[in-house]
This record gives sequence, structure tokens and C-alpha cells, in this order.
Amino acid sequence: PPHNPRRVLALSIAGSIASGSMGFLLACLLLRNRSESLLPATMEPAFNPAPADVLYRPMPAHSGVGSAAAAHSPVPLRVNGLGGDEKPTLQQLLDNTEFIGKDIDARGFPVVHLPEGRERRACWGIAAPGRIAGDFAASVVGMGGRICAVGAGYLPRKAERAAAFAALFGANRSYGSYEALAADEEVSMVYVASVNCNHFALAKLFLEAGKHVLLEKPATIAAYQFDVLADLAARNHLLLLTNYWTRFFPAVQWARAIVDSGALGSVVHMTGDMAFQAVRLADGSRDRFFNAGMGGGAMLDMGSYLIMYASAFLDATDPGGGNDFDPRNWYTMQHGHTDEQTGVDVESAFIISRVNGAHALLGTSLLRPSDFSVQVMGTHGIMHISGPANSPLSAHYTVLEDASVATTLPTPCCGMPETYSASFERELPTYPPTLASSPRYPHAMGFVYVAAAFERCVYRHGCVELPELPMAEQRLISRLTEAVLEGLDVYKTVGGGTGD
Repeated sequence: PPHNPRRVLALSIAGSIASGSMGFLLACLLLRNRSESLLPATMEPAFNPAPADVLYRPMPAHSGVGSAAAAHSPVPLRVNGLGGDEKPTLQQLLDNTEFIGKDIDARGFPVVHLPEGRERRACWGIAAPGRIAGDFAASVVGMGGRICAVGAGYLPRKAERAAAFAALFGANRSYGSYEALAADEEVSMVYVASVNCNHFALAKLFLEAGKHVLLEKPATIAAYQFDVLADLAARNHLLLLTNYWTRFFPAVQWARAIVDSGALGSVVHMTGDMAFQAVRLADGSRDRFFNAGMGGGAMLDMGSYLIMYASAFLDATDPGGGNDFDPRNWYTMQHGHTDEQTGVDVESAFIISRVNGAHALLGTSLLRPSDFSVQVMGTHGIMHISGPANSPLSAHYTVLEDASVATTLPTPCCGMPETYSASFERELPTYPPTLASSPRYPHAMGFVYVAAAFERCVYRHGCVELPELPMAEQRLISRLTEAVLEGLDVYKTVGGGTGD
């Protein structure tokens, strides 16, 4: 290949030793494994409503270090196309005064405007009414969206469960089969929240029925399966989006805009870790984390988030970003171990690198805790995305003097002095007080951001992908995830196939 992955690894180790970061431990593990170029090549959780227990806090204004940004109320969004074609200037980003908030109401919910001539909002259908689906549905209800139908297909008492979920979130119809939901003519968008092993079949069912599909991550276990879905969506002119809701959080959009602007220089290095000590249920058949048949394991649960981050920030190696989603220009190295009883991956360390040498040192686990944070290092700046980075509310960056244009050595040796720092924070909208349930996942109301973006796209003629996560990048993430699973020797264990 045009670059030497082992040289990248050696540089990673050297840099990590110097900085004392966890990257050294990851790199030591990876010495035993390989690097590879990515050449192109059923069940659902039960829904159990919990008593309402909601804290209500007002949404604060922006906070910006070194600026008057804290005095500003939410302002129009002008990043990544959600609020128009105009992008902010670098100074506006630095000052944090011209950013997130396209049509945010007083409660912090995104406002979705109907196109001219349309009197009612499009209908959502919910497939697999489990815990994650409950949080998503609450977000839709909170922003004034319509949930018209709910479908369940695999669990015992599926019709009863679907009916209870529909009643809680105001849906008019419920079905005891996914085929019936797919046949509902009023439903135009479907959120698929099933366990991993069922993603492909359900997304294919709804796309073939002419529905736009928001598919919970990871989209599929096998990359070829996602290619089938992407091609099907393209033929039918439908929107297919993997629900990496992270991409739509205001803090992440702010961080990406800063990095893409070149304020931190070219991205050289990234670190990230997402892990927790998972509870092992006595009934292993219902334990999605350790159940290979459900597509379990740490990589498909949390590792895919880290790969999504790598594809976002390693691409920003030049000011403005390069949009290089060609899998031939990306490489993986990995090492880990598996659960003795089930064979799923429970601890792994892996590197994602680009052909130009930019790389990410990443870790995920079901055996230990983590701060869930992500750091992005440019040539003369650092971006820190606060944990939990899969749903972050804040980010912070520091800019240093650029040594490439310096003519004297810094004193004291050897790092360059700081020149600027700024931060961003946005609280979530409050959970709808009318619902007799409470959030089941951290920062669950953050689903409003992806739900609003998805619905806005459905209303725009010809919109079949979103700039926050284009289809080419979704395909790349799928291939990178598959490559790491194969390198850990768990790809077939968790349900991956060849497509032959």
C-alpha cells in the first residue's frame, strides 16, 4: 500500500509513550495482529414502561471561553446543510455565536416546518417496540411528530406489547407482525429498533414496501447486507439512514465544524474509548450483549460508534475535509479476546488508519468502565468531546501556536504555548411530561436531533441522504466494522456472512 501501517503503529507507540496515554496499551496489544486494506469486495427486547421520574431544567445559552457567547440565545444553524447552504466563518465558530439552533423552540425541541400545501406531518412507524424505541418515540412525541403505527414480530405476546406501546405514545394502530406494519399505507417513515440480527431483514422489508428507513446502528452485521439495502433504497428513491444519532448532536456538529475549518491544523491522531461492565443475565437467551445469535459483543454495541467517529475526523486531514470514503484508503489493526461461554468479543483494542497515516487508537469492552470520551488531535490543536461521546452535550478545544511557522524554540521546552480555547454546551430538551414513562438510556432525548433531520429530508423533494452521514460514509463504516470483527475472529460468530 502507499503507506506502511506498521510504521504508523510504531509512531503511535512512540507518541503514546511520550504522552503517557492509553494508546500505548492499545498499540502493544496490536503488535500481535495484522493490518489490512479494505478492498471493495431474533428477537427484540421487551418494553417495560417505568414510572415517570423526570427532572426539568431550563436549556442554557451557549457557553464560549474567551467570548461573549454565553450571553447569546440559540441562533440559526448554518452547518452541514441543515439550516441552509451558508456556512459560518471561522471567527463565528470560534466565538460560538453563529451555530446550532435551526428552528429550536423554547423547550429546546427542533421545529420541523411543513412544505407548502401539506397540512399534517408525515407518519412514523415503529418496528420492535423495546426500550430504545421507547426513548425514540418520546423524542418524536416531544417535538410534535406523529407516530401512527407500531409493529412487533418476534416476542411472545407481540400483539399485546405493540398495543401497549401504541397506547403510550398515541399511535392509532398496532400490529402483531412487521408485514402488517409494512402494509400500512399511512406510514411513510419507519424506525427499526430491533436487535442487531434482525436489522437487515426488517430494513429490507420496509424499503421494499416503499418506506423511508431509519435503521438502528449497526445497520447490518455484514457489509454486503448494507450494500443490498443501500442499493435498494437508491432504486426506490428512499432515504436510508443508519441511526448514528451522535452525528446530529449539537456538540458533535460544532466539533466537526471546528475541525473541518482547519483551526486545529490537519488531523493526525484520535483516541476514544467506550466500555462498561455488562450485567450477565441468568436467562442468556435474553441477554443481547453476550448473545452471539442476536449479534452481540462490544464491537457491534459500542465499537461501531468509535469507527463512526474515526470516519468523521480522520477524513478531516486537510482544511475543509476530503470526503475520502474509498475503503481502499483505510486500514484496520485489532486485538482482543472473546467470552468463553458465548464467543462474542468482550474486550478489544483497534486502530483505524488512513492511507496518509492519520490514525485512531480505540478501545471497547463489556468488562470494565470507561469515561466514553473522544479526543481529536490536529497538528496544533486538540478537540475533546465529553463523555458519553455517543450522546455528548459538550465539547472543548485548545489551539496552540503552529510550530511549522515558528522560527525559535519554545521556552520552556518543548510544546508550543496555547493561543486560544473555546467550549460548547447544549442541554437536552425536557422529557414530555405527558408520558407515563421515563428515559431508559443516557441523554435519550437527543433522538430529537436525528428524528428532525430525517423528517425534514423526507419533506424535501429528491432528498435521499443527509450531509451529516452520506451513504458513501455509511458504506465505509460498515466495511470497517466488518474488518475489525473479522480481525477479532468473531465475524461469523455474531452472524456475519459472505453474501455468496
